[in-house]
Amino acid sequence: MRGLRINQQRIHYATFTGTENAVDDNGYETGEKERTYGTPTELWINLSPAKGRAAEKMFGLELDYTRTMTTCDMSLPITETTVLWVDETDTSKPYDYIVRGIAKGLNSVVYAIKKVR
Repeated sequence: MRGLRINQQRIHYATFTGTENAVDDNGYETGEKERTYGTPTELWINLSPAKGRAAEKMFGLELDYTRTMTTCDMSLPITETTVLWVDETDTSKPYDYIVRGIAKGLNSVVYAIKKVR
């Protein structure tokens, strides 16, 4: 019952692939680095409505996050450098969440996520 599809919502995630040199509007390198991400991938996952007390204890009291995601799929490539489209489903727009923490158990993984836009 932990991973029932009826309890899941559709999101998209993109994993961190590296950095590249940033360029300005004229095509010149600025000397800064920009993070690059892979192609957004669709994922059905359990999302919490908001931060709760049980989740606070799981990640400690100092971690700043907005919601949690829970899954029984232990093989997901989501790390703390992954970006997410949760409220914004159009992946051509900027991502709206980042991963702040990961708590792995024997049969499930809980991700603490933070809204950035």
